[in-house]
Amino acid sequence: MAAPWDEKSVFLAAAALNPQDREAFLEGACPSEDARRRIRALLAMLEDAPTQSDQTSSPVSPRPTPTSPGELLPSDPRRIDEFNILRRIGKGGMGVVYLAEDTSLQRQVAIKVLASHLTESDEALGRFRDEAKTAARLRNPGIVSVYKFGHDGSRHYIVSEYVAGYTLKEFIAQEIERRDSQDPGHSHRRSWNRRLAELCALLAEALEYSHRSDIVHRDVKPSNILMDADGRPRLTDFGIAKVVAFDTSMQVTEQLGSCHYMSPEQAAVKASRIDRRSDIFSLGVVLYEAITLRRPFDGPTPEQVLDEVRSKDPLRPRAIDRTIPPDLETICLKALEKSPERRYQSAMHMAADLRSFLAGDPILARPASVVRKTGRWISRNRTVAGACAAGLLLCIIALLAYSRASMHRAASAWLTVDSVEDGLAVYIEPVNAMLLEVQHAAEPAGFTPLREHMLTPGQYRVTLVAPGGESFSEFNAVLMRPGAENQLVLFAQEPGAAAPIKSRPREPHRLVRSTLTTASSAAADPGMVEVPAGTYHFGWFDTPGDQFSRRTVELDAFLIDRDLVTNAQYKAFIDATGYPAPRPWQLWGYKPEYGALPAAGISMLDAEAYAAWVGKRLPTALEWQAAARGAEGRLYPWGNTFDKARASAPSVESLLSSRSLVDQDHFNLYIEQTTRAALTASVPDSRELRQTFGPLLEYTGSLTEGRGGVILVGRAWNDIPERVNLSVLSSYPVDAFAYHGFRCAKSLTPAGRRKSSTEGTS
Repeated sequence: MAAPWDEKSVFLAAAALNPQDREAFLEGACPSEDARRRIRALLAMLEDAPTQSDQTSSPVSPRPTPTSPGELLPSDPRRIDEFNILRRIGKGGMGVVYLAEDTSLQRQVAIKVLASHLTESDEALGRFRDEAKTAARLRNPGIVSVYKFGHDGSRHYIVSEYVAGYTLKEFIAQEIERRDSQDPGHSHRRSWNRRLAELCALLAEALEYSHRSDIVHRDVKPSNILMDADGRPRLTDFGIAKVVAFDTSMQVTEQLGSCHYMSPEQAAVKASRIDRRSDIFSLGVVLYEAITLRRPFDGPTPEQVLDEVRSKDPLRPRAIDRTIPPDLETICLKALEKSPERRYQSAMHMAADLRSFLAGDPILARPASVVRKTGRWISRNRTVAGACAAGLLLCIIALLAYSRASMHRAASAWLTVDSVEDGLAVYIEPVNAMLLEVQHAAEPAGFTPLREHMLTPGQYRVTLVAPGGESFSEFNAVLMRPGAENQLVLFAQEPGAAAPIKSRPREPHRLVRSTLTTASSAAADPGMVEVPAGTYHFGWFDTPGDQFSRRTVELDAFLIDRDLVTNAQYKAFIDATGYPAPRPWQLWGYKPEYGALPAAGISMLDAEAYAAWVGKRLPTALEWQAAARGAEGRLYPWGNTFDKARASAPSVESLLSSRSLVDQDHFNLYIEQTTRAALTASVPDSRELRQTFGPLLEYTGSLTEGRGGVILVGRAWNDIPERVNLSVLSSYPVDAFAYHGFRCAKSLTPAGRRKSSTEGTS
């Protein structure tokens, strides 16, 4: 069955041709001589039109024309039904538009009167009637309202809202004239782009309303967009609109609409289905033309234009004008996708992205990927693509290899070890998160400088041993953050040295100075207690009240500080290294009168950095318990229960209901409680540790099995002493708290000389 002949589409196609080509086109496009005669009459009227705009809709700007405003031709009516005709405001191929006064409601309206010769065409008259019915269903600030359809004798007319303004086509033409005369500058171009983005956002919202009213416009173009007195766009001319249920499509067998603004499915040679996404494509064309001041698809004939619409990708807007913002270009090209599935799926999605662009927020649309761009290029250059296939395959293989290496690098923890004198042996020993033990290594992982060494994320004991094996330093490296940008840098130096460091990480706290010391010098320190090697029997509760567990572990000999590290000692570390001060000191300053108090408000990583600087490390949880129990390996010298005689801080009943990060109240309570503590209480056995039962919980070098926190031991000033059991291993985030302190430890034998640990249970 032959497709119905569409007079308007043939007229629009003929109007786009050069006058000398029109007759040949009409011979093949019109079914009869009578039809050709009507099209010729329409074209003749078009030549007499005051502007080149397609003024087949509601009135546009009252610009000066050959017929001055207010003047009516003798053939023009003076009254149509209850409307007094005031003046002509537009003329096009389909008829004349008048400004009129509604005598019933006392308002100005626009009346579009169908050309008299078109009243003989049932199809033209039917389309005119359909335009009125379709537009009358819509009531939206972005759509020109239609009030009435009727006829006065032989005159058929549509009464609509009068919009005193101009078309978007004229608005764009004015901008082209301005830029042709002189370059308006970057500021004006930026304002123009934002103005057009705002206009298209309003139009998209109007289209969303139309689509949700089951109406697809099918002819969105600048000449069908009026700019009212407030500068807001108003969509008009629903002459070829169709009622299509929301989220459905409509089969079309004819090319309707303006060829430059058609969607690919409208321009298809064969029958295709269109839906609301067709209007989104047309709005994308409008946006492209507005910001680049040229159409994305153009050609000398309608056939060439339609071919470009179907098969050619438009030039990127920023290739035309670099001042166009990248996000606005992305939105425009998203709307101009050939496949409806790749476009915005609703006009509201496009409006939302435009609003996000205007607000400076991220947009949802993304530029076409390299793969998609490559696919498009291949489809247009098949011969060249075939010749390049082998090279492309090699590139893909190389890219995959590079990608795999990059993923491995990104997923690895990075460690750099350097020293003043090269050649230090570097031992990297994993820490068993379940057993809380170091897995000893017999051979070094390398020698300094050891740069950008990649490891599986986790916790490690890093030991640097000087030639001869006497001087060494240890460090508990927490390497949970993968990526080269998060690498940890250890720098070994002699005591008192402050040599410049070449390798510096991005974050200051990821740079640690490690001091080389000997075991003999540490053993001679009166502030340290030696814990001999041996087999230790441990018992602990995960939480008070749980079943008591026992375990047997063999430990190497080590040294541990008798007292907690003080504020004065930590201040000396900061002054010597430039390490970031603790948050309480940054907020409230350092006070020398608190120098003898145990340091608090310091994170586990900060404590490790201090320990490395003095040539030590944090003790493991097992080492701390072994040291706290005494040289004989008893459960505790005083048992598991509280003994006031050995508590170094007073009982503080429920000071705070919850534990939180350092704040002013916590810091003041820390000062008050630790100042009141008997920090120098005598302990009968000099080999025993002090301050284990207060005033602060102590960091260890052991992390929890899930590695989400650090294990702490002892008791804090805000714990109730009578309820504290020193067998409990507490877990806290690796962060700074006002009730956490620390003491340091050091192995008596460096890595490479220790025997492997053995474990057992009983």
